[in-house]
Amino acid sequence: MDRETVQRLRELNNEFYLNNCDSFSKTRKGPWEGWFRCIDIIADKLPLADWSSAEPMGDDKVFSVFDLGCGNLRFKTFLENAFPELNMAYFAVDNCQDMIPMTSDDGRQIFSLHFQDLDAIEVIADGESLNSLIDAPLCNLSVSFGFMHHVPNQENRKEALRALVDQTYPGGLVIVSLWQFMSHPELADKMLQFHARACDELHMPPLEPNDFILGWQNLPDAYRYCHSFTDEDIDDLVDSIADKADLVARFTSDGRTHDLNSYVVFQVK
Repeated sequence: MDRETVQRLRELNNEFYLNNCDSFSKTRKGPWEGWFRCIDIIADKLPLADWSSAEPMGDDKVFSVFDLGCGNLRFKTFLENAFPELNMAYFAVDNCQDMIPMTSDDGRQIFSLHFQDLDAIEVIADGESLNSLIDAPLCNLSVSFGFMHHVPNQENRKEALRALVDQTYPGGLVIVSLWQFMSHPELADKMLQFHARACDELHMPPLEPNDFILGWQNLPDAYRYCHSFTDEDIDDLVDSIADKADLVARFTSDGRTHDLNSYVVFQVK
């Protein structure tokens, strides 16, 4: 995929979230099913007692989390509810600041949040180092949910995954979700029909395999670019960071069929 097409797809998604952030955020309130399994893995693989609020506070007693493509921060809320005893600092990156709540659901101000408005896809597409521009320390846990399918081109997706690993302490975890919406025939048929119409209306050049232009709530001109991951795509991503991190879990979850997302969990070497 040439750089011009990458930038056009990035701009298409930026426009989508700018115009539809409220309606999109309203559909993203509760936790995904797969997150509960992620919580079990985090508890098993990381010594959470080391960051207990029962211990004296200090820089080395704060459990740090990095969230790439954080959306409306619902994973932060989920993590806080799952581990209320943690002293936690949350470092979040996104380029749609309007989706970020300024208070928690019960009205309390969010104190532990460090948010950075940064277009990570633009940085990667321009060939810059994402980690050099991220305003966050190395973290104990790095996550990215519902983001990777918006990154055009597999090489760029590898760079995004590598950046997550490089943002994480040795021994820490990296967890990523990968949308596989084309693995279901009924859903795939609808996606294909809309994609063909959308590409014609937008005069879009041919895209890479499993790249699609999708709609949103039957709204006119609400277009977004998404990649549907194949098992081979995921294998390729896993292999691309094998020198930096070990795969400790891989599973499917979410949606009515409980397998719309694949999750990969890595432990950094």
